[in-house]
Amino acid sequence: VTYLNTQGSFMTVSKRRLEFTVDDGLGYASVGTASQTLNVVRINVAPTMDAVPNFTWTEDTVTNLLLTGITSGAGDSNDIVVRVFSSNTNLFIPTLAYTNPADTALLGMTPLTNNSGTAVITVILQDDGGTTSGGVDSLTNTFSIVVLPVNDPPTISGPTDTVYLNEHINPVPLIYSIGLSNITVGPP
Repeated sequence: VTYLNTQGSFMTVSKRRLEFTVDDGLGYASVGTASQTLNVVRINVAPTMDAVPNFTWTEDTVTNLLLTGITSGAGDSNDIVVRVFSSNTNLFIPTLAYTNPADTALLGMTPLTNNSGTAVITVILQDDGGTTSGGVDSLTNTFSIVVLPVNDPPTISGPTDTVYLNEHINPVPLIYSIGLSNITVGPP
């Protein structure tokens, strides 16, 4: 026997009464009947979000990523909470803008100045549908981000003394020593 629930809402627990009739086809008193009550229980399905590919960008660049396909799951209309974590908070700290029940969220990533490296981003969606009767109320999606270094200009601190030259003196080679400090090839 196959039962298809075609009545009422799938969002609630409801009772269905099934009636069975059996006929052996031999005539008088060959028909039997029985009934059974079924409890149809809604089971929460996992929320969804489109997969995010791994990607790369350069240091000191703000990047925003649109997360798409966010739902509370097929047939569900639960509230959703979206959280995001980075495996490398020395590289950048992610921010998230999401308003329930939108199907998109904006993930912001501002790398810390002059930092490069790799981070695994974990996005967790959780709805309020629960896990009763084998329901699933969360989804975890991960992807990698690589922040590439850029060639920063070298730095130098010049002299603090002012040198005055008289422009009316006959051109004579002038040798003057100045002190330079903090000369670097640029930030790491």
